[in-house]
Amino acid sequence: MLSLGKILLLLAVGAAVWLGYRVHKRIESVRARHEDELNRLRSQALKPKAEMVECSRCGIYVAGTQPCGRRDCLFLSR
Repeated sequence: MLSLGKILLLLAVGAAVWLGYRVHKRIESVRARHEDELNRLRSQALKPKAEMVECSRCGIYVAGTQPCGRRDCLFLSR
C-alpha cells in the first residue's frame, strides 16, 4: 500500500531527476554555444589579414608594405 511518505518520496525523486535533466540540457546548450563561438574565432584567426611579401634584403616575409625593421629595408623607402 502506498502511504503519504512513499508518494512524497516518489515525487521528490521525480523532481530531482527532472531538475537534473534540465541542468544537464542547460550545460549542454551553453557548451555548444561556446564551442560555436570558439570555432568562429578560430576561423577568423586563420584568415590572412594581408598578402605577405618577401623582403629582398633580409628575406623575411612582411605584410603588404610594412617595413621589416632593418634600416636598409626597401619597404622603408616607400
